Amino acid sequence: MTKIKFGTDGWRAAIAEDYTFHNVRRCARGVAEYLAEHGSADRGVVVAHDRRFASEYFARACVEVLAAHGIRSFTSPDAVPTQVGSFFTRELGAGAGIVITASHNPWTDNGFKVKADTGGAAAPQMLSAIEATMDRHPEDELPPRRDYDDAHKAGLVEAFDPYPRFRDQLARVVDIDKIRAAEKRVLVEPLFGS
Repeated sequence: MTKIKFGTDGWRAAIAEDYTFHNVRRCARGVAEYLAEHGSADRGVVVAHDRRFASEYFARACVEVLAAHGIRSFTSPDAVPTQVGSFFTRELGAGAGIVITASHNPWTDNGFKVKADTGGAAAPQMLSAIEATMDRHPEDELPPRRDYDDAHKAGLVEAFDPYPRFRDQLARVVDIDKIRAAEKRVLVEPLFGS
């Protein structure tokens, strides 16, 4: 079994070694129990993912665990950049955000990022408290799950199109015309993300 220790922003590991569905579900249960204990479960959780191998399935596993705890998930049907998950955690007033990504780590890894209700990285105290809820359960104990389709029918999954609102926000904070006028060439390298 794997002792999960959160670092900056969350937990990352090699897919199929330590980064397994079981361990991702353990992390999701930790977030669910943390929110319940801190009175934020009713605000829901934004669950987002990037384009790494099986990220959409790991995100779905999180939604099923949250639903088993009666917590609503806000999800994008497609992969999104981490910043979109952060933005919507704050924008929707969610109690927390989960982003399935390993950022700049090698393609063989994936990760479980936790966002505070501000959309920013979870503070070390929040991550420690989530770890403590995880440690109350034996490592091999299966976290409860509610079938995704059943959770959706019960109103515990709310899908949304993030791009119109995120583009509006970018237009408010970034001067696109000034960037165009600079006549500079820009290279975009999304690494393993969206």
